[in-house]
Amino acid sequence: MTKKETNKINERFIPELEKKAGGYTAELMDYENEGILLRVSVEEEPGKSVQELALEIASAWKNNNPELKGAKAYRVFLSTKHKGFVHSTDIRGTF
Repeated sequence: MTKKETNKINERFIPELEKKAGGYTAELMDYENEGILLRVSVEEEPGKSVQELALEIASAWKNNNPELKGAKAYRVFLSTKHKGFVHSTDIRGTF
């Protein structure tokens, strides 16, 4: 997927996602070889494991964007803030 195509999806989907989600931001970085690549920043304690959160967010992108319906896997670069520190996690999974 080209950068122009990912930008188009981000422009369309990010505002809708953030309205519903609250507490985090997400951006589609790429979609290739049936895999979704996302960058996510969590501003508040998610109240669930980072693996559960990554799957939830990746599923929202897949299920709400026709261009991503064929995705079979995801990779999420997740940054969380905890007690003033930023923790980054690279999470991979399949749908």
